Amino acid sequence: MNKLLIIGFLLMGAFTVNAQKDINNYKYVLLPQKFDFLKEVDQYRLNTRARYLLKTNGFNVYYNNERFPKDLAVNNCLAIKANVVEVSTLFKTKLKIEFRDCYNEVIFVSDAGSSKEKLMNNAYIEALTKTFKSIESLNYSYQPEKSQVVSSNTLMKNSVEAIIEEKSTNEKVETNKSVENKIKANNVLKAFPTKNGYALKDSKGNTIHQVLKSQRDDMYFLSNNEGVLYRKDGNKWVREFMKDDVVTTEILYIEF
Repeated sequence: MNKLLIIGFLLMGAFTVNAQKDINNYKYVLLPQKFDFLKEVDQYRLNTRARYLLKTNGFNVYYNNERFPKDLAVNNCLAIKANVVEVSTLFKTKLKIEFRDCYNEVIFVSDAGSSKEKLMNNAYIEALTKTFKSIESLNYSYQPEKSQVVSSNTLMKNSVEAIIEEKSTNEKVETNKSVENKIKANNVLKAFPTKNGYALKDSKGNTIHQVLKSQRDDMYFLSNNEGVLYRKDGNKWVREFMKDDVVTTEILYIEF
């Protein structure tokens, strides 16, 4: 019997050491603004109290709806999620705290804290405060694992590279739009009705093309066998014609 007790104590000690090591590998703690067993956000000021007690024990705490620091936004596995759980009893208010990682696996469960207070406000606060005695014994101090540092740096690097690439792509798109707008500004033709179609004139009033109507509203024939004209998008039109026995196209901007 004594041997079994000794083995049990050794196993409990090993679990505590491992839990402490695991807890220390996490840089942040995420806390909900409402615990599942309560009906309101921060009811009885229990979430505020939990946050205060976590900070008192050295944890860097964020509510799960707050703006995160950059490294946490890039790698959510830097944080563990803390949650207060109510334990069902008849005559006592009893609470415990669970810590889960980013894979929702339980990392550590505190000892339960209890209270015989009849007023729920006082009972919850007292039980929660007692719950933190087992957390105090962890002596938390952030100690990142090497793999975690490499992973975070890699993710941060990838994130920065993605932002740079996106910015570069956006700049290219803006440059292309700028070039297109300049081409458009310098090549807009205005359509003036004629008997069978339109005369396409430039800003100086020179007739660049004569077009003849077809059975379609989005297509015209150019006079003198200069090809066909069809709408591509908005006031953007494509002139398609033969040049040196090769089908050639050019973009025209026309205001009808």
